[in-house]
Amino acid sequence: MKQFRNQFLISNKELKINAKDFSCSSFHELKIYHSNECDVTFHHDGDNGVILIGYIIDPDSNVTTKEILENISERKENKNYIDYVNKLSGRFLLIIKDSSYTIVGDACGLKSLYYLNRKDVFLAGSSVSILEEELQEKNKKRESFYLESEYVSKNIEHWIPSGISINEEILHLTPNHLLEVKDLEQVRFWPSKKIKEMTYSSAKDRTKEIIKNSITIANIKYKLSLPITAGWDARLLLALSKEIASGLFIYTLKYRDLSESSSDIKIPNEILKKLSLSHNIIDCKKDASEEFKSIYKSNTNPSHYNDWGVIAYGIYNSPLKEMTCLKGNCSEIARCFYFSDGKKRTIENHKQIMALEKGWSSIDFIDVRIKEWFDKTKPVCDEYGYDILDIFYWEHRMGSWQSSSQLEWDISQESFTPYNNRELMEVMLSIESRYRSEPDGYTLYKDIIKESWPELLEYPINPKNLKQKTKSFIKKIISAVR
Repeated sequence: MKQFRNQFLISNKELKINAKDFSCSSFHELKIYHSNECDVTFHHDGDNGVILIGYIIDPDSNVTTKEILENISERKENKNYIDYVNKLSGRFLLIIKDSSYTIVGDACGLKSLYYLNRKDVFLAGSSVSILEEELQEKNKKRESFYLESEYVSKNIEHWIPSGISINEEILHLTPNHLLEVKDLEQVRFWPSKKIKEMTYSSAKDRTKEIIKNSITIANIKYKLSLPITAGWDARLLLALSKEIASGLFIYTLKYRDLSESSSDIKIPNEILKKLSLSHNIIDCKKDASEEFKSIYKSNTNPSHYNDWGVIAYGIYNSPLKEMTCLKGNCSEIARCFYFSDGKKRTIENHKQIMALEKGWSSIDFIDVRIKEWFDKTKPVCDEYGYDILDIFYWEHRMGSWQSSSQLEWDISQESFTPYNNRELMEVMLSIESRYRSEPDGYTLYKDIIKESWPELLEYPINPKNLKQKTKSFIKKIISAVR
């Protein structure tokens, strides 16, 4: 095992990082240090060019990575590449050199970028830990306060909003923003126009097309695995993978309190048995070796070894390590996560956003960040017709919580999320909330599955246990009284 698998560093200075485990390439004034698992592709255009960290897919055309970078380079004047990048899927960062350097990432920031907030040197990387390792120093004031907070003690999947980090000297690139390297300034580039006006039928068809094309192209490039549970996101991915399903490694992770009788294992087992497809159960309940545990904890700051790390150890000791995981995350951006009844809420101040994550209210630096984000984002949402709750879920829950999860799991596997596409999110969010929320049974998802693989609807999706049914019943009563 080695530290910082699938990670990288970028700087305008020579770095001390262990050259044995990392490769180094120069691109004009910048030096890129990366592990062997982290793909870095260069496109030179005279004194300018584009660097790709990670991988990228154009769902509308099975073009090569080289052709995609050429297309971006041709559009770099006045940042005309943005509309093209918005159509791309993958897990990536692009460093675009023109008169200066600009860094832009994938839709949900799943290829994370952290950078040192100092003007005397440019130093950026994939994680807080890799930067702290290079600096050989830590600012522990915020770290100690956060890790000792009641919020962390009560939340096994605790997380910090996008834009900041556990180290107050290290900032984080927020989704839908680009980083101007010269000034270390983050600039919002999306949304920049009114939400799309589309009929339900055309939006449904385009949603289906983008996701299916992304899966088809990814399957040509990589050996794919598909995790399946009883949920909507995985069921839709399976439906749109019908033509290639027999060649996928389909599996369910058994972790936390899951057992063979749990709906997230039992239902997939019944479905795949009926379809004559293999169902692989991956045991993720074993405690890790001391070597794995030590490297896992040192790879990211903070790390979630007691939960995500134990699961990652199960993945590391399975065939999944050699495959690219087809993940269903990011879809909930369009599934009205914070208003599951589909009814819009009036959000007037950042405290209402803070209240969405129980325990945040006692952490001052999170309050400061959310207020800053809210004050800048609310006018943009109002102008272009987006719901700030959807954008909060997108830019923070996915851009930090999910991005951190994928970063930590880089020790065990690479991931591809077909929903991680900015145009796709635009299209899905253009659909009336009643078609993509719980009361009407997530009509959008149901219709796509029905058109693609109708047999998959013969099995329950996210069935509620008694506790969940009781909670839902009480919520309906409270809502009716109000």
